[in-house]
Amino acid sequence: GYDRIRRRLDALIPDELYPRRGGTTDSELIFLALFGFGLETDPAGALRRTAAAIGEAMADAAIDEPFRMTAALSDGCSVWTVRYATDETPPSLFYCADDGQRLIVSEPLDGEFSQWHQVPPGHLLVTDCAGRLDLEPFRP
Repeated sequence: GYDRIRRRLDALIPDELYPRRGGTTDSELIFLALFGFGLETDPAGALRRTAAAIGEAMADAAIDEPFRMTAALSDGCSVWTVRYATDETPPSLFYCADDGQRLIVSEPLDGEFSQWHQVPPGHLLVTDCAGRLDLEPFRP
């Protein structure tokens, strides 16, 4: 139902960033909208508020198709990744933590699933340069 709410979602992009929208994808729209919801000061909150705004737009338009999203954001040290869907089929997201290294991927790189952990549906994974690795529920 993206085409039915695209114009409304475009309004989530801050006016000063709208001229930077170069394409027409939902991914670009969501990224730019995140700035209007506080991305630079509260990335996890911005992800939640953006997902909530999209959910509201879908509900207002009576769209019953699922909203599915994985996203990864980084400030150069911390990484925020989310695995979310309004149905039971969120896109996949995996992480591996070994010897202070963190890898976050949509699908494991090597088929050795024993070292990979799947991010649970509806969760936010946060890592940082200090080695923190936190999983928390993601509720828009």
